[in-house]
Amino acid sequence: MKVALIDSGIFCKEKTMNIVTQKSFIPCAIHSNRNGAQPIHGTICAEIIHDIYPGTEFVDLRVMNKEGTTNITVLVEALKWCNNNNIRLIHMSIGTINYFDIEVLRNVMEPLLKNNVIIVAAYHNEDIWTYPAGFPGVFGVRQDRCDILKNNEFLFQEEQSENSENTIVAHWDNEPRKEPANSFAAPVITGYIAKYLDSNPTADFSNILDYLKRRAVIGKDYPKRIRKTMSNRNSMDIPIIAGIKLKKGEVQELSQIFDEDNYYTIVLQESKNYQKAIPMEYYLDEDMSIHNMLQTVNFVYMPDILFLDFACNNVKIQNKHSEIDICIYHQDDGYKIVAEKELRTAKNVMQIYEIINSIYA
Repeated sequence: MKVALIDSGIFCKEKTMNIVTQKSFIPCAIHSNRNGAQPIHGTICAEIIHDIYPGTEFVDLRVMNKEGTTNITVLVEALKWCNNNNIRLIHMSIGTINYFDIEVLRNVMEPLLKNNVIIVAAYHNEDIWTYPAGFPGVFGVRQDRCDILKNNEFLFQEEQSENSENTIVAHWDNEPRKEPANSFAAPVITGYIAKYLDSNPTADFSNILDYLKRRAVIGKDYPKRIRKTMSNRNSMDIPIIAGIKLKKGEVQELSQIFDEDNYYTIVLQESKNYQKAIPMEYYLDEDMSIHNMLQTVNFVYMPDILFLDFACNNVKIQNKHSEIDICIYHQDDGYKIVAEKELRTAKNVMQIYEIINSIYA
């Protein structure tokens, strides 16, 4: 059974694994770095799959650079290659939590899923929604961090609002590595699927889902849920600026002025009407505070300035959310800019920009 491993590359040292194809999507990259360092991440994933099903034939697709990262363009290229080369099973211990990557990734995943390609993907280690792990039809996997399962066991953490395939929790004994990683739980599921497909080559997604449910541990409830936001992050040191019930496009215009001045800005909108904006609901759980949302966005995008575009006229927002540094309101003949110790007025968006610059000068 062939498995396309989209990762950092496989370096066979101790185990004899059958690698039938090796291809790098990193420009001018080789599978062993010049300083002698080897692609450990992909090798471990391959070893886990191999341990569960030694008959695996690996299609080794390298997308990570030597720092262990990649970008959406490289990932999309590898997935398109899989679709053009009749790959049946894809393993991805990688994914994205970047809102702007989702549509691009969905467009390349759809033909794969329509062609009955089986895809296993890991969630982000913070256990927040990740893609492709969160796409319908993809087996999304997390690590059992509570040790309620034995090595190579797994369960489905059934949630009413989520698809079963996106809620798999698996256990891989990661000793002597101290930190559990979703990256190494996902290959457990890929190994079982490869073994099943070898005996059932015409099986489709529903057949595989049924097989996994029959094999899953039952009667145990994993307590940690998939979230939208991260937790336990340090405080932010960037300006958080809120526009309160401004006219459509005004926060966008202000953001663009800062972008033109070589700042990197992110806009979160309560009601999205700007293509480059992120809807607040994407990173805002009902039971999470706006603080967690802001920290998550700051971690994911690392902006210079973060704008919030509130559709409602929440005049108490500064008292309620102390993270917000500046609030911008409409008034009769212009705008009111409220900072911690300042109250200023402006007649247009350009003047707002100048006032914000003066506050942080």
